[in-house]
Amino acid sequence: MDPTNMDAGAMEALEEGMVAASLGDEADEATKKRKLAETKQVSQWLETIKAARSFDEGFRKQIARDRRYAAGESGFEVDVNLIGTNIDITTSFIYAQNPQVDVVPAQRVQAPKEQPPVAPQPPPGLEQFIANPAALLADVGPDQLLTQGVEGTAQQLGYDLARKAAEYRQQVGEYEAAAKAYQARAEARRKRRTELQLFAQTLEIVIGKLWKKGKLKRQARRAVRSALTNSIGWLKLSWQERSQRDPLIQQQINDLQDNLRKVARLKEQLDNDKCAEADLLALQLEQQMRTLTGKVERIVARGMAIDVVTSENLQVAPGVEILQITDAEWAAERVFMTISDTAAKYPDVPLEKLRTATRYCQRKDAGPDAVLAPERAVEGEEADRFVVGDSPTHKASDSDFLCLWEVWSLDSGNVFTLAEGMDCYLTDPQPPNVALTRFYPYYPLAFIEVDGKRAPQSLTFRSWKLNNEYNRTRSQFAEHRRRSKPAVLFDETEIDPDNAKKLTQSQTQEYVGLKSTTPGADFNKLFAPKPQAAIDGALYTTEPIRRDMDDIWGVQQALQGSIKQAQTATEAKIQQGGFMARSNQMRDQLEDWLTDIANGSAQIAVQVLEPEDVLELAGEDAVWPPINSVEDLENLVDVDIRAGSSGKPSTEADREAWAAVLPVLERMVPMIGKMRGAAESEVADKLEAIAEETLQRAGGHADVLRFIPQNEGALPQPGQPGAADPSQPQEPAPSQGMAA
Repeated sequence: MDPTNMDAGAMEALEEGMVAASLGDEADEATKKRKLAETKQVSQWLETIKAARSFDEGFRKQIARDRRYAAGESGFEVDVNLIGTNIDITTSFIYAQNPQVDVVPAQRVQAPKEQPPVAPQPPPGLEQFIANPAALLADVGPDQLLTQGVEGTAQQLGYDLARKAAEYRQQVGEYEAAAKAYQARAEARRKRRTELQLFAQTLEIVIGKLWKKGKLKRQARRAVRSALTNSIGWLKLSWQERSQRDPLIQQQINDLQDNLRKVARLKEQLDNDKCAEADLLALQLEQQMRTLTGKVERIVARGMAIDVVTSENLQVAPGVEILQITDAEWAAERVFMTISDTAAKYPDVPLEKLRTATRYCQRKDAGPDAVLAPERAVEGEEADRFVVGDSPTHKASDSDFLCLWEVWSLDSGNVFTLAEGMDCYLTDPQPPNVALTRFYPYYPLAFIEVDGKRAPQSLTFRSWKLNNEYNRTRSQFAEHRRRSKPAVLFDETEIDPDNAKKLTQSQTQEYVGLKSTTPGADFNKLFAPKPQAAIDGALYTTEPIRRDMDDIWGVQQALQGSIKQAQTATEAKIQQGGFMARSNQMRDQLEDWLTDIANGSAQIAVQVLEPEDVLELAGEDAVWPPINSVEDLENLVDVDIRAGSSGKPSTEADREAWAAVLPVLERMVPMIGKMRGAAESEVADKLEAIAEETLQRAGGHADVLRFIPQNEGALPQPGQPGAADPSQPQEPAPSQGMAA
C-alpha cells in the first residue's frame, strides 16, 4: 500500500503502532499510554504553532519589508537610507542611558496624627502643704477649731492631703503609662516607615545591579531599534539557576556547568564504537579539558538573563492583539540551537534521537553586490534567519541547527519544550522556575498601535513609500545626468573618417590638421555641440518628500546634521517643539515598558535572592524582609521608572522652568520642616534630593554626594543642629528577622 495514499487516521494509527512497538514488550501499559499521549500532544502543539504562524503570515511579510528598507535595500540605483538614519537619531534621543529605578513605599491610608496625652496638674498648694504641713492650720477658721479641736482638725486635714496626693500619683501613673504607650505606637509607626523606606532603597539598588549585570542597556536599545524598524521589540526576562527548569536563554551566563556538560557529551560519543571520527573527538575532548584546567569560571552561575526576542520568533496565540500577550492562551518562542548544544542542555534525550529532528541552516546574506528589483514583492519566509535543510557548505553534522519551541501555556500554567521533527518533549512540562503575576516573561514594546489591528505598525511601514519616491527621484536624476554626456557633432560629408580619427585621438593643447573634402570650407559650420536635454530642477526636487518624511518621523533637518533650507529661529523652535512632543510620547511608552520590566525584576528578586545575596549587592545596611508571595510585594512598595531618566537631557525650556521653581523649593522645604518639627537630618536629605534633581536636569552625570558634606559618625553636641531631642521617640533600628 502506498503510504502517500493513506488517510490521516491510518497514518496516526501507524505512528502509534510504531511508537508502541519501540517501547518493547517489557514496558507496562501505563508507560505506553503516557508515551502515546505525549506524542499526540507534541504533534498537536506543533500543528497549533504552524496554524498560528500561517495566520500571521502578513505580519511577517511586513517585518521582512521593514527590515529591508531599514537596511537601505530598496533596489534603486541611488539608495539614500533616510529610514535607517531616522532610526539612529530617534533611538539616540529616546534611549540614551540606563533608566533609573524608583521604588517607594506603597501608598497607605494615614489617620489624623494622634495627639500626645496631657500631663496631669497637681492640686493647688499640694507641694507647699507637703513641704510644711503646719501651714495647713493657718488657713483653718476658729469655728472649725472649736468644733473639732486642733488635733481633730489636723487629723482631718492630713487625711484630705493624703487622699489628694494619692489621686495625683494615680493620675501621674496613668499619664506615664499612656505616654509610654503613645511613644511605643509612634516608635512602631516610625519603625515600619523606616523599614519600608530601607527596603524600597534596597530593592532599588538590587534591581539596578541585576540590570547592569544582565546588560539591560544594550538589550533595551536593540528592542527600541526593533520597535522602530518592524513595529515590535520583545524583551525576555528570566532567571538562570542552572537547573532543568531554566527557560531557553540565548544570553546565557557561562560557567563550569557548560563545559562539564560538553565534556560528558564528548566522552559519550568517544566511547561509542560506531563513531567514525574518534580521533577528532579525542582532540576536541583534550582541548575542552585544557579549558577546564586553565580557565577560572564560577562553578554555578546565577543571575538575571535579559534576552531580545526577534519579532518573527515569538508567536502569540490568535484571538488577541499581539501586544495583549498577557491575555493570550499561550505564547511560543522559537530558538535555534545546534545539535551538540541541544544535547548538552538536555542530556536525558538520546543524541541519536536528536539527530532525527528537522535540521536548519542559516540563510546566507545576499551581499553588497546583490541586484535587487525596486519595490519587489516580499515573502514571510524572508523574515526568518534560518531555513530548513542541512548546511550547504559541509555535510550533515552536529553543528546543524534544530528548531526548538518553548511554549508557555497560561491555561495549564506549564512550560513545554519541544523540537520540530521530534515526537517527544525535550524535558518534562513544568511550571516556570520563577513565577510572575503576568505569567509570561515576554515584554513587548511598540510605538504605533492601530485600533482593530492585531499587529502594530512601525514608522518604517509608514514611510517606506516616501523613501522609494525619494530614491526614484534621485535615480532618475542620476540617469538624466548620465545621458547628458557632452559630445561634438561633425558633417561626415566634409570630414572623412581618417581626419575624424585624428581629431578624437588628439592630446591636450595639440594642433590637429584637418582636411575637408571641400577646400576652404568653414570649420565653424562643419562642427556643432551635441544637443542635451535641459535639467529642470523642479522635476527632481526632493523638498516635498523630505517634509513629508519629517512629518512622519518628527526628525527635523537640524537633528540630521544638515540644513537644506534656511530657517528662522522661530521656525526652528517650532520644529524643535514638535520633535520633543513626538519623542516625549515615545519616551512615555518606553518608560511604561521599562516599568513593567522593573516590576518583573522585583518579583524575580524577592523570590530567588537570599539575605546574604542582598547584603552583597546592596551593602550591610540593606533590608530584605521575608515575602510569602509576589502579590505581597505590591502591597509593600511601588516600583516605577524615574520620568525622563532613559532619554536625552531636558531641553533648555525645561531647564528654565526648573530654575524658576528651584528658589521656591529651597525656601519652602526648611519652612515646612520647621513647622512639622522635622529633624535637621531629614530636611538635609530633602535639600540633597533637590540638588541631585538639579544636576540631572542640567544633564550632568556626576555624583552629587561628592559635593555635599556628610556626617560620618560624628555625634553632634546637645543643642546643635542634628542633635537628638530627648523628649521625642528615637528612630528605631530595623526589626528582628530583617537583613540589616
